[in-house]
Amino acid sequence: MVENIRNNTEFENLPQGLVHHIMNYVPYNDAIKFSVLSKTLHSMWLSFPVLDFDYTFFSGQHEDPHRTFLSFILETLHHHCPRINKPLQRLRVKYPYDYRAYFPFHSVFEGLLYIAIKNHAKEIIFDICTNNLVDVSSDSLLSLFSSQFLTMLNLKYFRFSVADSVILCPKLKELVISSCKGAQTIIVSSPYVEKVEISCCSDLVGVQIMGKNLLEFCFKNGVSNPILNM
Repeated sequence: MVENIRNNTEFENLPQGLVHHIMNYVPYNDAIKFSVLSKTLHSMWLSFPVLDFDYTFFSGQHEDPHRTFLSFILETLHHHCPRINKPLQRLRVKYPYDYRAYFPFHSVFEGLLYIAIKNHAKEIIFDICTNNLVDVSSDSLLSLFSSQFLTMLNLKYFRFSVADSVILCPKLKELVISSCKGAQTIIVSSPYVEKVEISCCSDLVGVQIMGKNLLEFCFKNGVSNPILNM
C-alpha cells in the first residue's frame, strides 16, 4: 500500500502536459481510472482534452457490450463533460459494424456534438457503422459545418437533413465523408483544406471545393459520378 501511495505521488508530480500525453496512449476507459487516484490527478483528468469512445475495447469483455458501451458514453456526458475546463483536442466515437445488434447512437449524438462545439473541438471523428443511419438535424449541421475551430471532420453513416451541405470551417484541413445520404451537393469553402475524401454517398450529384491548399482529393462511389468543381 505504501508503495502504491508513493507511486501515485510520483505520478501526480509529473507536469500536466506529460500526464495528458500518457493518458492519450492508453484506452480511454482505462485513462478514466487516473481520476480516482488523487485530487490532483482528478483535476488533470478534467482538463484532459480528449473524448475517445471505442467499442472494440468493450466487445468480448462484457455480457452486453452494446448496452455497456452506450451507458459509458451517457455517464461521461452526464458526469465528466460538464466539468471539462479546456478546449477539446479530439472527440472520437468508433463503432464497427455488428449485424447482431442495433446501436442507438442517435440518442447520444446531439449531446456529444453539443459538447464538442461548446468546447471548441479541433477534431471530430464519428466512425459509426450501423444498419440505421444517424439523422442529423439542420441546426446540428449548421453548428458542425461552421465551427471556427475544427481542423478535422470525419463522418460515416449519417443522413443529412439538408440537400446542399456547405462546409465553412475556416481552419479545416481534413474532411472525410463516407456512406452518408441526404446530401446532393457538398460545398467545401475552407481556405486551408488539404485533404478531402468522399465515398459511397449515393445521393451526391455535385462536389465543389474552394481552397488553394488542396493536396489530396479522393472520391469513390459505385452509384453516381458527381460533378467536381474546384
